Amino acid sequence: MTMARSTVIVAFIAAAMGASALSYEALHAGYTRPSAGLSPQSVLGASVQAPAMARSQDAPRPGTIGTPVKRDATTSGRKGGSASRTVQPLVARLPVGLWALAWFLFVLAVQVSSFGGGTELQGRTRSHLFSLSTVGMALLFLAAYRIVSASGRPSVEDQAAALCILAIFVSSSLPGQAPIRTVLAHAAKDFMHLLAQAPVWIAACVFIAIVAMRPFPTAAIPTGPAFMQWYSLQPRVAVPVTKGGAAVLVLKAIDYQCGPCAAAEADYRPTIERLRRDYGEAVRFVALDYPLDKECNPYVPTTVHESACEAAAAVRLARERGREIQMAQWLWENQSRLSPAGVFKAAHDVGGVDRMSERYQVALQGVRGDIELAHQLGVPGTPTYIINGVRLPTIPKGDFEAAIMYEMEGTPALNGKGGRGGLGTRPGTAPERR
Repeated sequence: MTMARSTVIVAFIAAAMGASALSYEALHAGYTRPSAGLSPQSVLGASVQAPAMARSQDAPRPGTIGTPVKRDATTSGRKGGSASRTVQPLVARLPVGLWALAWFLFVLAVQVSSFGGGTELQGRTRSHLFSLSTVGMALLFLAAYRIVSASGRPSVEDQAAALCILAIFVSSSLPGQAPIRTVLAHAAKDFMHLLAQAPVWIAACVFIAIVAMRPFPTAAIPTGPAFMQWYSLQPRVAVPVTKGGAAVLVLKAIDYQCGPCAAAEADYRPTIERLRRDYGEAVRFVALDYPLDKECNPYVPTTVHESACEAAAAVRLARERGREIQMAQWLWENQSRLSPAGVFKAAHDVGGVDRMSERYQVALQGVRGDIELAHQLGVPGTPTYIINGVRLPTIPKGDFEAAIMYEMEGTPALNGKGGRGGLGTRPGTAPERR
């Protein structure tokens, strides 16, 4: 086997692995999340996955967050309306991950098309691959820039894709390429030869199918002062959960095996505890289980987290023993090594749950009730927050608090009282359940 053929085969395997990783990432339910603030998307997929434990930052104090937006017939979210958005070309809306996927598929098509050719064609193919690999390295550097600028970490699929790009670059740069003059002289001929090959059109069809099946991210949610103007224009969904006398009802749809959920939990916790302390019963927080696991959630296309249903049931059963917080915290801290058997054992050791295996199906009935409600409310994935009917992905904690303050400032019952000094859930306790 010649050096040229060997390196083409190595590059072919790397391209196939990279295309598979990014195809999985593009279609996987766990990655189809809206783009906003600290949104947990992948790096090559246009953003970054939130770090497991977000860095601690001081959030603004209540009453000092941004400038309140006056509620009137034009801007009030309760009266409907929609945010103004700029229509962008399809190319501008495609995230970096899809461009990387298109690159991998094209590299595969180039390689497959050269397998039936002679040594001279394979030598030119290696030269073409080297040129293509420089484009791939540019995508890699762009992804690295996004990691550094967002202080995040790439997903496993992105790491695999990055290694595949490096493998293609190294293999195509080894000796055995055709002379540059030969490559340039045959460039037009090679291009026409490529267009006549079935692999190119198959790759194009595969890419179009993946783009069609993948939901596009929504327009980025503004942050800071512009966030309140955007928030005031958002439509609201009817929430069939009683406020219990509270001015603000905050629902959060979570999956205990979801990394971004753990990051949001750590990031929002100080803000939530302070709001509970300062406003008491004026703000009610309610948690909804939404495991990304087909065992209990029929609305996810595939199982993303195989222990998510067991985790949700374990927290519910631990609540009966007064150990819900400890059980949930254990799950957040041990996400990377959760298994159904491990969750059952922790339910006994940490949550004080007896006969977990016998009570599991009964506990799942409550979990499924939350799933149905979340689906009714249009929850697209986890984590999702719903503040008085406004659906939100994870956003900067300052904007999260600003949205709650906005709702409270528009409540006549709190005018002149500030809502302080209530007897709500004490800091450190778990959110309520329906």
